[in-house]
Amino acid sequence: MNRFGGRGRGISNNGRGSIKGKQPGGALRKITWDIRSLEPLRKDFYVEHPAVRNRSKDEVCKFRESAEITVKGDNVPNPIQYFEEGNFPPYVLEVIQKQGYSQPTAIQAQGWPIALSGKDLVAIAQTGSGKTLGYILPAIVHIIHQPRLSNGDGPVALILAPTRELAQQIQEVANSFGESAGVRNTCIFGGAPKGPQAHDLERGVEICIATPGRLIDFLERGTTNLCRCTYLVLDEADRMLDMGFEPQIRKIIEQIRPDRQVLMWSATWPKEVRALAEDFLTDYTHLNIGSLTLSANHNIIQIIDVCQEFEKDVKLYRLLQEIGNEKENKTIIFVETKRKVDDITRNIRRDGWQALSIHGDKNQQERDHVLQEFKSGRTPILIATDVAARGLDVDDVKYVINFDYPSSSEDYIHRIGRTGRRKQTGTAYAFFTSHNMKHAGDLIEVLKEAGQNINPRLTEMAELAKSGNYGNRSGKRFVGNDRSNGRRGHSDNRGRGCSSRGRGGSSTRGGNSAYRDRDRGDRRGGGARGGGRFGSRDGSSGGSRFGSSSNRDGGNFGNNFKNRQPGERLRKPRWDMSTLQPFRKDFYQPHPNVTTRNPHVVEAYRSDKEITVKGTDIPGPNIFFEEGGFPDYVLNEIRRQGFGEPTAIQAQGWPIALSGRDMVGIAQTGSGKTLAYILPAIVHINHQPRLNRNDGPIALILAPTRELAQQIQQVASDFGVSSQVRNTCIFGGAPKGPQARDLERGVEICIATPGRLIDFLERGTTNLRRCTYLVLDEADRMLDMGFEPQIRKIVEQIRPDRQTLMWSATWPKEVRNLAEEFLTDYIQINIGSLQLAANHNILQIVDVCEEYEKEGKLMKLLEEISNEPENKTIIFVETKRKVDDITRAINRYGWQAIGIHGDKSQQERDYVLNQFRSSRSAILVATDVAARGLGGMGGGSYSSKTFSQNSYGGASGGGSGGYQNGGGYGGNGGGGGGGGGGGGGSNYRQQNGY
Repeated sequence: MNRFGGRGRGISNNGRGSIKGKQPGGALRKITWDIRSLEPLRKDFYVEHPAVRNRSKDEVCKFRESAEITVKGDNVPNPIQYFEEGNFPPYVLEVIQKQGYSQPTAIQAQGWPIALSGKDLVAIAQTGSGKTLGYILPAIVHIIHQPRLSNGDGPVALILAPTRELAQQIQEVANSFGESAGVRNTCIFGGAPKGPQAHDLERGVEICIATPGRLIDFLERGTTNLCRCTYLVLDEADRMLDMGFEPQIRKIIEQIRPDRQVLMWSATWPKEVRALAEDFLTDYTHLNIGSLTLSANHNIIQIIDVCQEFEKDVKLYRLLQEIGNEKENKTIIFVETKRKVDDITRNIRRDGWQALSIHGDKNQQERDHVLQEFKSGRTPILIATDVAARGLDVDDVKYVINFDYPSSSEDYIHRIGRTGRRKQTGTAYAFFTSHNMKHAGDLIEVLKEAGQNINPRLTEMAELAKSGNYGNRSGKRFVGNDRSNGRRGHSDNRGRGCSSRGRGGSSTRGGNSAYRDRDRGDRRGGGARGGGRFGSRDGSSGGSRFGSSSNRDGGNFGNNFKNRQPGERLRKPRWDMSTLQPFRKDFYQPHPNVTTRNPHVVEAYRSDKEITVKGTDIPGPNIFFEEGGFPDYVLNEIRRQGFGEPTAIQAQGWPIALSGRDMVGIAQTGSGKTLAYILPAIVHINHQPRLNRNDGPIALILAPTRELAQQIQQVASDFGVSSQVRNTCIFGGAPKGPQARDLERGVEICIATPGRLIDFLERGTTNLRRCTYLVLDEADRMLDMGFEPQIRKIVEQIRPDRQTLMWSATWPKEVRNLAEEFLTDYIQINIGSLQLAANHNILQIVDVCEEYEKEGKLMKLLEEISNEPENKTIIFVETKRKVDDITRAINRYGWQAIGIHGDKSQQERDYVLNQFRSSRSAILVATDVAARGLGGMGGGSYSSKTFSQNSYGGASGGGSGGYQNGGGYGGNGGGGGGGGGGGGGSNYRQQNGY
């Protein structure tokens, strides 16, 4: 069986034949190095510039202080301040000037002299600090001073990176600066064909940029060697350890001569990275850029529950019940000891949830199995000691629970960093007892830095710990459910921080408010045996999104909602326009500047800002804020926020929206579109009658994700507070109680994800009878994520003479169809080029071939892809019949494949997509109709391949979930349909980073 889960042709369970269960690099022999027999190596090429040498100690200290440079080590050279002081060859300086760099970044200024001196270096700096150039330029200098490569020699410089994306970024820099010096490079990583990468290595390259897994593979095959390697870079070392690459890294370093130069780069400095540095670096210099203060990821909501030790088991059980009701609920529970890991795992499983454990007594095969089950979602609860953090690079973890608080704040930050990956939000809980009192002060600093609220009991603990008076009193003093949510907590009902909406409530209420309803079976759909969506051993006790051992449905649909269509309980209103209360939509009074502006000036402005408009009676753009006719309180807030002038989408969008017209805005993220609909929404609301009891919102803003919804809420809070426009933000992945209370109290603006809003509408928590202003933000993404049925149900609940504004980054036919159905006489605005462009994160390979060759090529390609650890694949074909034929053929070869097309019912589509999302079927064969429901496959936690059997425009877009790269393969008999690069021959592949 291969990684796709098929029986096919004797391939082993892990897709590598007889290598099943093999340790990384198990076939590599550890080299016994005899330094005396090695060719002497020169590493120190640094000649200090006179300007650097002549700077006083005080000047150097001031420069380091201003650049937040901290250094530790012996004989640390002074930083350079200008490129010319680095003594780089003239051709390197020419490229620097051509690239437009003005002066070195802090990491370059201090890092270059250290690296050029041949010293080992540990550099702690965040992404975007210029670290890549910090090691590439010294690498080039190092290489040009070494003997030329001979036939069969491996690289001189090796750069290890955790991901394909980072490796490709590094290669771009290596290409820019290495070309003029004749320094060749290659980039090798999983998820791409091995052939072209192997050819590069066999021809010989001075720089090899690699992910550890693929490099180990080539070393074991004898494709390359590291006998000539004298310059080693470990980039994002902390992340490589997080991803479980430590065994591979150790095996690789064993193959490199011990007198090498090593540069280790990391964003954090946990004990695992420190241990690696101590093992493999010699007399290294430690360089830190930025504040030395510990800081947590700001995308993580931190909830501290001050409690007693004996309460923790019950609290965990209740917390899992609550989390289990959320759609996305992958959870890691950290505990202190191996024994406690096993005990808690047994208890959780006994309560009916699917859980697995991992700790130091597990061998590598057991660890791999557990992590695979967790990553795939088959087992969504993982109980772990800190050792698990080494191998947990899972992007869709939504919750981290610190059952036992760790021994340091650094470990706490490292633990909670398992969630909130790739700009997603996550939630971290910590049970904090009197035994942890000595850490209270450090934890408060972490919470403050991240902008979280501080539990007053935690402050008490910190004060007691400082005074030393916490002996026997602690057991009595810190009792009960006292949860503090770090991000929400002041009393204003409109802001993001309101107590009624807080996950755990404000400090004055301790935290009970967010969990008041958690034990009610009618609210949570669970039972005494765990129920909920986490899963149950009893198929009748509620089902589970986390999975269950029930033979009937595996618990994937949950309770009595099994196979129910989104919003099917909602009755479609029959609108009688004659009985509806009239309302006003047009509030726009053109400014004299706008009415008198010459049409040529307007056209020149639109041309300069790349504004394209289509429709009738289009008002002119507002070039300045004062021309928008906004109330003074809005203009005051605009000035306070420091905005200079309207963006293109605002300048043209405001007059249209304020005129009460329906509108479609096509613009990329970052264009200022949120303000383009929030300000007209506030004006619209302030001209409507005030809300009465039980009225729903006036303005409804639908967004695809929790993250976007929260960003929108921030803008709505900033600009709505002065006119007392209240808002709430409702989304999955958070308790329903606080959100429901906001809706029941009444809000003028509701920002919502479609699924959670449908839930509240069905429960009768709110209604849309008063809604007259509708915004569909990122409409294309909502359709990609399969929200079209929910959107249609929601729009049905809103009066037909509403004003609708639709925003999208693209304009595919599905979005056009929705606009035609729900918008009236709309104006379309496009910001930016009208030229079609593909996602640049997708590696596109076009294979020019004959029609009859396609099936054979497909099977060979699937065989190659199946050897990769991440191999979720979508195959697009032209017709429904061909979908069925190809699906049968693939299954006949032994792979697990499933098909989807227009003849499938919604229930069948849901089943197919669930099988694909969960990786039980890793190959999906589809017509274009499938593209409507293929967003967020696992929250963007995998790298997909998209193979199009025919000409396609949008097919390869399915190959990149979240922020990861995918590969798009296009096969077409005529050679014209793929939309990619790098297929027909090896030259194309080399150009694409193979």
